[in-house]
Amino acid sequence: NSNTLQICVAQETILSSPDTDISSLIKCNPNGSISLEKLSSSICASKYWCIKTDGDQNTPNLASSSPTLAALAPSIRAPSLLLPPDMVNIREVNLWYAPHKSCTNSHYDGNHNILLVMKGTKTVELSPPGAIRGSVIYSEHANHPAVFPSPSVICDDNTLRKINNELERTRECCNTSSIVVSVSEGEALFIPEGWWHRVESSASCLAINFWFDHSHYSVSALTTPSNRHMLPFLAREMARRYLDEHFDSFAQKFLVKSAMDLITGSHNLPFSIEELVITFKSNTDISDDLKVLAKKIANFASQLFEKDGNDTQKENIRHLTDMLDIFFALVAFKNDTHRRIAVWLIREGFPRLNYASHQYTFAKATQKLHIESCFVLSQIWEHHAAINEGTSKESEECHERFFANCGERSTKAKCSFSSKVMEFKGNVAKYLLLDDLLLGTV
Repeated sequence: NSNTLQICVAQETILSSPDTDISSLIKCNPNGSISLEKLSSSICASKYWCIKTDGDQNTPNLASSSPTLAALAPSIRAPSLLLPPDMVNIREVNLWYAPHKSCTNSHYDGNHNILLVMKGTKTVELSPPGAIRGSVIYSEHANHPAVFPSPSVICDDNTLRKINNELERTRECCNTSSIVVSVSEGEALFIPEGWWHRVESSASCLAINFWFDHSHYSVSALTTPSNRHMLPFLAREMARRYLDEHFDSFAQKFLVKSAMDLITGSHNLPFSIEELVITFKSNTDISDDLKVLAKKIANFASQLFEKDGNDTQKENIRHLTDMLDIFFALVAFKNDTHRRIAVWLIREGFPRLNYASHQYTFAKATQKLHIESCFVLSQIWEHHAAINEGTSKESEECHERFFANCGERSTKAKCSFSSKVMEFKGNVAKYLLLDDLLLGTV
């Protein structure tokens, strides 16, 4: 029934501690009860509400205007022997409910996990970190197997062959190293960090889990012979965190170099950008010049798409691609003003295209965009940039308008766009992890 939505697995956060260098705000008392440290920091309670510790009080101030799952905290009893407060930081406490029989994909988590089943049964298939090859660490699903292709991948015969080979390799590894365990009502299972796991739940299954980490980690302790099986996960996790920490600054360096190459090289524009080039090279704020450039591009687009026709299609595609590449190369993706100008250009500067010839021109131009332009656009949309503050819906409209103007080629344009975003992220990741981290040549 197309009007019916079935929820297979519902996960809702009860308490969540921020990822900080200080001790966790959530602790397990000797009797198993959950307490909050005497800190004034915020704690996430459910997905839509916040609670704060009340000065010297251990009891949190719960949001009183609406009930939240944080109200369940006083009723929870954790396995205190496994979660001693002097050794463990509890990161999250979650409630899991499966209205129907369900199954998750294989994945791993970045924290240790204790899963307690309160009703029904969960069957868990566990595999050590090295058993399955993970997706690239700069993808949005780095903790899932590489066998799951990116949405941007076009599954031609060659890609399908690679996927089948990876599936076969994964099956062989899992068959030789997997552990399958059934967890029933009143039982608990410890799932170590980095271990691949797939969970099948019976209908109406109810469970609570605790994600936690240890307070006293050391590199030497992590690399002892008994921990050898964990090295694939630890290496991936450390590389991913290093990448997260430094990605934005290195990405901006890549973009600045690209912008310099574009504005000083040969380009095909129907107007001069000499003043903008001078401002950019002087390393001063280019916001005003960027606005002028956006208006020039909008005027060009207005004239280009005001009537049907394809007599100068190739030249128009080249002009449009060059203009957009230069514009997005100059956008500092962390700068709110620059992002608002970019949203204005796409949302207001380009009319809705109805003629097939215009949609063809726009689709071809977007498919020829440099990888740097695609990355900047993706960041604008991911950060919900808007022309006016507090109106994040404009970002979604900007995204929809951009690909809607590609007409029947919108799916192909989206795939090309996503592939180029991943290519740019891959270039930055290789530079950071190979040159900077391992070789030390930077």
